[in-house]
Amino acid sequence: MLALLDGRVCVILDGGAARPACEVPLAAGQMLVVPRGTWHRLRVEQPGRLLFVTPSQGSEHRRVEAA
Repeated sequence: MLALLDGRVCVILDGGAARPACEVPLAAGQMLVVPRGTWHRLRVEQPGRLLFVTPSQGSEHRRVEAA
């Protein structure tokens, strides 16, 4: 779960081989529940504060090279 407290971001959800990537804009005060198992990343459009809740077990990270 992502809750944007201040600022503005775009959450990029990776659809995998079955679906194209999806971009979800978030403004201050908005929340998004990322579906379990969905890779995602953020593009910061206006710096701010983000509260996120992630399961403590089974979470993974992968490095994404800057374009």
